[in-house]
Amino acid sequence: MLFTDCFQESKPRKAPASRVCAAEAATTATPPSSADQPVSPQPDPGSSTHQVTKEHGYCLSSPRKMKRKIDALAGYAESYKKKIKNVQQQSRRLAIKVANLSEIVQDLKNKNYVSDSCAELLEQSFSSVPLQLMKRILQKKGQGSFHPSLKAFANTLQFFSTKAYNFVRDTFGLGLPAVSTLRGWFRSVDGNVGFNASVMQSLENKVKEAKKQGNEVLCSLMLDEMAIMKKIEFDGKKTFGFVDIGSGVTDDGAPAATQALVFMVMCVNGSWKVPIGFFFLHPWHDGQGEG
Repeated sequence: MLFTDCFQESKPRKAPASRVCAAEAATTATPPSSADQPVSPQPDPGSSTHQVTKEHGYCLSSPRKMKRKIDALAGYAESYKKKIKNVQQQSRRLAIKVANLSEIVQDLKNKNYVSDSCAELLEQSFSSVPLQLMKRILQKKGQGSFHPSLKAFANTLQFFSTKAYNFVRDTFGLGLPAVSTLRGWFRSVDGNVGFNASVMQSLENKVKEAKKQGNEVLCSLMLDEMAIMKKIEFDGKKTFGFVDIGSGVTDDGAPAATQALVFMVMCVNGSWKVPIGFFFLHPWHDGQGEG
């Protein structure tokens, strides 16, 4: 054995495969220590920034969030500014429209929609009409009932000229009722048997108005019988359904009415007609009442 053989480098010995697998599994299962992980900076509880954020919850850490909030609030403010401007413009227009109803009547006279006497009659009903018109305009559509003074003004204007009424309602944007509403009001007049006093008064006013304009109202009186259902009714105060000729006296022994005699006035030189009265009748089969 030579002396140099003693200084030969020894080769590293390999560990068994089972020991290597066990060491790798132990390394994987063991979590890294907190000393090896990067530590995120934590705010100092005693610092001024932390104290302000704690007391004022509206403070945001990100300027982008604050910018989004500011943009949203600016959009709200702009929309409300537009709404306020529109309301102010609408209020100015309404104040101009209903500032003076006399100017409206004068405009109707200039356009020959109404006569001088009709204009005087309209001006006499101006007591509380401007205030009621303003209330109706500011109210939402379909809410509340019409004031009696506003009803009188609308009925008077529409009675003398439907064209003038539609012109005022459409042009000036006033809170006047529709023509169909006016018709509904007229349906609630006294409907008892006989001649209707309201219709007679309206015809009288129509004739007077035509005479002031130098015109005449030519009418024809028509009458006809209409078959009705034979029925007796009691409303708690009066019995209806018997023969009634408008005397106001109801005889329980009278026969039940089966026909209605209706009277109607038709204008010959105009385009209107109106029923003025009716009576309940019963045909006579034995010759009584003839002549």
